[in-house]
Amino acid sequence: LCGEKILRDDGGWIYRGVVEPERHWVTEHRINGRAIMPGAGIIHLVQSTFFDFANQPAAIEITSLTFVRPLVIAESGTEIAVIFSPDSGVEVRSRHKGGDGTWQTNALGEVRPCTAPPAEDRETIPESVAESPSRIQDGDFIRFGPRWECDARYRTHQGLECFRIRLPEPFHNDLQEY
Repeated sequence: LCGEKILRDDGGWIYRGVVEPERHWVTEHRINGRAIMPGAGIIHLVQSTFFDFANQPAAIEITSLTFVRPLVIAESGTEIAVIFSPDSGVEVRSRHKGGDGTWQTNALGEVRPCTAPPAEDRETIPESVAESPSRIQDGDFIRFGPRWECDARYRTHQGLECFRIRLPEPFHNDLQEY
């Protein structure tokens, strides 16, 4: 989503791109009727641009991530900027495509290559621990599109949680791009 890369005077980088509602699935996530970029989508933006910024596709650590305001996807499209400062700071900003030029901060945090050992994987949870179904529910305030009608299951054992989410089959081709 962020194809343009700009070097800042302080040595940081800005990654910019445009989310077009007719091209991207984000319009399926609606709050009060407005298309909103899901929090997981913002995390994905930070992750994918950091891989380029750090010049290495490795595990990363995102800390102190604060969602300041919803990232609204305008009908005309929304410009997005992911800004990395030399001190590990990251900021996600947006503005309506063709708007007045005012950028809004959507998320703030820190990101760096991960130095911790890999977390225990799901095999650590014994198969004898039963999975419980979970369902994302629509309501009057929030509406989800068909990609959110997924099969979600989780298991918990001795403080370790494992979630398995299966995307509905008609959308498996989305996985090639995202």
